[in-house]
Amino acid sequence: MRIARTFTVLLCALIFLPVTGASGQSLSPGEVMVRGSAPVTFRVAVKVSKMMPDVAHIRVHCILHQGVAPIAHGYTTTQISSSGNFDSAVTVPVNILYPNQTEVRISQANNYNCSLQLLNNADPPQVWSPDKTNAPVWAQPKAGSTFAKSIGGVFPPKQ
Repeated sequence: MRIARTFTVLLCALIFLPVTGASGQSLSPGEVMVRGSAPVTFRVAVKVSKMMPDVAHIRVHCILHQGVAPIAHGYTTTQISSSGNFDSAVTVPVNILYPNQTEVRISQANNYNCSLQLLNNADPPQVWSPDKTNAPVWAQPKAGSTFAKSIGGVFPPKQ
């Protein structure tokens, strides 16, 4: 029997401000960390409830683009409660440059996308975007739930 679960994800109220970089971000081949404070920081409101017991953490991953070309990204990973709920704003520093990108290109960004990812308690953890059909059972939202797994728009966002 499937355990009832509900995803309600609100990714909104984006604010960009310089703050210190977050720890725990890892670099892929060819990526470079921006030195000092993150040039852009998003505050993203997230609300999830009744997550499957396999879900140990949530991650919000934000990407800055110029057109379709990704320039920089960053993410924040947060542990959820044992009840499977999380309702708070997270801070996402965008301070990792994609290969062949420069800090100058950040000022040329014209759109953004922030998405929700789920991490299970496996060793090493599996990372999945919640999906009603293409994710493992533990990462699927309950049928009929109000659900948004990403937000995006013009950069900088209107305040």
